[in-house]
Amino acid sequence: MIFFYPAYNIRDESKIRLDNARQYGNEFKVQDAVVSRKYGIDALSFDIYDLMNNFNKSVLILHGNKDEIIPISYSEKTCNILKNSKLYKIKNGGHGFKGTTFVIAVRELLKFINNKTV
Repeated sequence: MIFFYPAYNIRDESKIRLDNARQYGNEFKVQDAVVSRKYGIDALSFDIYDLMNNFNKSVLILHGNKDEIIPISYSEKTCNILKNSKLYKIKNGGHGFKGTTFVIAVRELLKFINNKTV
């Protein structure tokens, strides 16, 4: 399995928006998506990290160290929970790899797929 800058901050972002419901109303933005209040409530009821404890397959996580949308700390936490995972931090990479960072991401992805190990 391969994750590109996984959006595991959605639960935290939803909590912030729901805690300030008067300011945000029935819809609010999470990253670049407009979501409903119900989506936010559902996001709060789901903890992705709880589900990770039993997953033991190889996982590669690619995350830019300059991602301003998804803090890299979410990928670091994921890597600490998943037993068979590797976090590759792409230097100068933002959210969405382009140019040189894209080339690096593809290189690491292919290396992972070809080796089938972390």
